[in-house]
Amino acid sequence: MDQLFIIVAGVSLVGLTVLWILRPLLGGAEVDRERSPEANAVADLAAQHEVALKSLRDLDNDYTAGKLDDADYQAQRALLLSEGVAILQRLDELKAGWAASDPTLDTEIETAVAARRVVTPSDTIPPPTCPTCGAQVRVAARFCDQCGATLVVPTASPPVAPLPKSG
Repeated sequence: MDQLFIIVAGVSLVGLTVLWILRPLLGGAEVDRERSPEANAVADLAAQHEVALKSLRDLDNDYTAGKLDDADYQAQRALLLSEGVAILQRLDELKAGWAASDPTLDTEIETAVAARRVVTPSDTIPPPTCPTCGAQVRVAARFCDQCGATLVVPTASPPVAPLPKSG
């Protein structure tokens, strides 16, 4: 009886582990359900836009390779361009709707970005220059890249004064 319980528990544990590992693969559609309908619409339009761009690239390549005559190329290109423009216009309409729904969002974003852009003292220190030619040099460079002059490399600690001689 104990062996049967151990076998059933082991098989159950292995089965649950396999389900846990395969869960992201089996539930791939859950990602779309987590996004808002507007985000799904924007993602779909962005995908359509990529398809239109790829089609234009393929059309241009076929024309360059001589697979299409001028009339067919111009007609197909005009059709693909109009589809691309229509997709971009729908994307702009969706994004404008988002901006209108929350007008303070841009202000909040700009405030957060400004708070992250704190000027540190290292930002205000000018880069080192060559004393001979005046060209900018790398911080730890020993020679100037422009003229080859030897640069004075600052030491990490100040020099130690020699001890006085005892007499």
